[in-house]
Amino acid sequence: YSSTAVLITDTSHAIPVQVNRTGLRTIALGSGTINRLELPYIPNNADIQPGDLLITSGLGGRFPPGYPVATVHAVRHDPGLTFSQVVATPTAELNRSREVLLVWPGIQTTLEPTAPAGVDSTPSVDVVSEEDMDAAADTTDSTTDGDAAQATGATEEDSQADAATETETDPATEEENP
Repeated sequence: YSSTAVLITDTSHAIPVQVNRTGLRTIALGSGTINRLELPYIPNNADIQPGDLLITSGLGGRFPPGYPVATVHAVRHDPGLTFSQVVATPTAELNRSREVLLVWPGIQTTLEPTAPAGVDSTPSVDVVSEEDMDAAADTTDSTTDGDAAQATGATEEDSQADAATETETDPATEEENP
């Protein structure tokens, strides 16, 4: 089994977002830099300012609405241009993430604990084999810019990582690990 994770800062990635303060919807594009997103379609007269939180809008159905994506870092209004130049910083520490949350749209699963009381019964999601994980860990350890991403499971702290990665997996071929 395999899975592909794409960082939101990848130049081939775009994510529909909205400004939490005003509800303004737009598209955040990856810039190729680990700590920078660009919002090229913000009109000059739009109400957006540094410090505004960008959350997933839910449009497109890929990501559920309301997940934090980025914080607006800089806004530059140029009267000679139609659109403002807006730069945002992802809320997730993309260069430090080791786990991601996998979300399949339209699938709701209820997991029942099977371990005795007092024993951690948090389920894990294995996406790749142990051999592949060891090889990926070796690659990740030698990567200095943090562009390597690996899917190793999910915890409550990783809910923000969902907005930071896009995962393509065929859920019909995944095996469930209790």
